Amino acid sequence: MLGASQGLHKHIYAIVLGLLLPGTYLAQVGEGSDNSSHRIDLIVKSEVPVDHVYITGSIEELGFWNPSITRMNRLNDSTYQYVLQTSPTEAFEYKYTLGSWDEEALDERGMKLPNFKFDVDVVSTTDAVFGWSSALPTSSSSDGNITGDVVYHEGLMAPGLLPRDVLVWLPDGYHDDPNRSYPVLYMHDGQNLFDPTTSYTGVDWQIDERLTEFINAGIIKSMIVVGINNTSERSLEYTDENHSQIYQDFVIHSVKPLIDSLYRTAHAPGQTFTGDSSAGGTIAFLLAWQHPDVFGGALCFSPAFNDPDPNNPAFNYLDDIDLTASPPPARFYLYNGGVGLEARLQPGIDAAMDLFQQKGMVSEKDFYFHRDKEAEHNEAAWSKDFGFGLLWLLGEGD
Repeated sequence: MLGASQGLHKHIYAIVLGLLLPGTYLAQVGEGSDNSSHRIDLIVKSEVPVDHVYITGSIEELGFWNPSITRMNRLNDSTYQYVLQTSPTEAFEYKYTLGSWDEEALDERGMKLPNFKFDVDVVSTTDAVFGWSSALPTSSSSDGNITGDVVYHEGLMAPGLLPRDVLVWLPDGYHDDPNRSYPVLYMHDGQNLFDPTTSYTGVDWQIDERLTEFINAGIIKSMIVVGINNTSERSLEYTDENHSQIYQDFVIHSVKPLIDSLYRTAHAPGQTFTGDSSAGGTIAFLLAWQHPDVFGGALCFSPAFNDPDPNNPAFNYLDDIDLTASPPPARFYLYNGGVGLEARLQPGIDAAMDLFQQKGMVSEKDFYFHRDKEAEHNEAAWSKDFGFGLLWLLGEGD
């Protein structure tokens, strides 16, 4: 929360308006043209002016959730503007940052704002921003937002990658039996897993609450969850051919050995899993597909098997699946919604499952697909399905 007790001297108001400059609109929609201009202009008024503002979102032009790609135009000390170069064909979501997920837009309560939504039939939109998360005091404590015991390993580094924190969630009773070993689930986008104050949408997966409930009810056996934070190079690390290999090496040769040395983990592939969503679901798939000697399965929520932008495709892992001589001895849980970006991801998922079956994989044995056509591309939807997916992956729901 923002307040005088925190010594916060910034009071920032941001308004997003559709400013149609004289002549511009007519030039774009006149003379028989079918496309209108969708302008998103950010106006910032602050006692301490910010030097730059970024917009990011679920479409390629807005960086596909990379917070440091799409910088808005600075018109004056308090006005920032971005004009979409292409007219979207479907609704999309977006957020504002100062260039990283550590510096997100806040509401009047000092909480991180959820995703804004922009509909294709809207020419202009108005949003309000009252501060930036960079103004909040930093702390590694959960301040009561996390259920259970989380250990923070800060600033892990590897050649070719930016440093990042790794979070380890330990189940209740972990410290009671020194002879017991635990399965481990390695998840990516670690900021979004346990704590809503660090999640980029302000809504986390609630992995800590959900697993605690499942374990206490005897539905799922106790396990450890490792959350590997993302960085500003998230898209490259999760989808670019070369960078994703570097990231995979980091997970396998740096993170996992560290976790195995410090915690009582079950090392076998059948007790080691990975998972995440969107591009993170892609890297989870690749880790299990390419390294079945390490991971026995993957939770792939809304995975991008190929670039959802058909006009500017940047990656395609369907070819990697097709070129694999025989499928790995791993299990894959696939999930997808049906709204917005989810619909654009579905053809890639369908194509991947066709290739699975061509390779001899059996549906509901080697892979399982669940679709919720009413669900959007967000943490709330993935959290809702997490328990079922994990239950199937562990073989306890067969």
